[in-house]
Amino acid sequence: PARDIEVTTTAAAASALLEVATKKGKFNKKIAVNPAKANMDIFKKLYPAGYALCPGCPIALQLTFTEAPRASFLNGGIEFGFNKTVVAVTALNNASDYINIFSVFLDAEGGVTNITITNGANTTIDFDVSLPVLKMTEDKASTPGFVIGLVIDALHFLVQKVVVPAFDKDFKGIVLPAIPGIAFSGVELKFVEDTIRLALDATFEL
Repeated sequence: PARDIEVTTTAAAASALLEVATKKGKFNKKIAVNPAKANMDIFKKLYPAGYALCPGCPIALQLTFTEAPRASFLNGGIEFGFNKTVVAVTALNNASDYINIFSVFLDAEGGVTNITITNGANTTIDFDVSLPVLKMTEDKASTPGFVIGLVIDALHFLVQKVVVPAFDKDFKGIVLPAIPGIAFSGVELKFVEDTIRLALDATFEL
């Protein structure tokens, strides 16, 4: 049946938006790691020189995207990837200053799955993020002479087992903006031939 409002976009259009957002630095984020899960102690034996800069300190990952992420729409979900993203491992000292410990370049392939929609007063779109494919390489300029093999393994574990699960747990979904005098209902997302369609009904409350 026909819906009151339908919005359709393609992967190509989404990629263009991602390009613009990347140039504006919209994806550059600092992600704090829960100290109860991991802190600088994970680098105590793997990278003693780095550990000595801030023993036992909380960790934050600074992400800087040098290239725009790419996305494709598939049946029931979204696949995405990005290359040459700089991941800087920083430590928060007692003076509340972030100290750069080392950096790596990150290539990743992932997906958005388990998309659910909760209709109601605050219609919410929720989903999980997965990053099954991660490749990290050393940023030699940040750590000259640094043998990074085992440290990359530790960072890989940190991203896969701490950062991504924490995001999925804490993410509360995307709430559709409320418009005074209009109530939305029956919101649904459909993925067809590399397009995504948002459909909903609207009731005008006079």
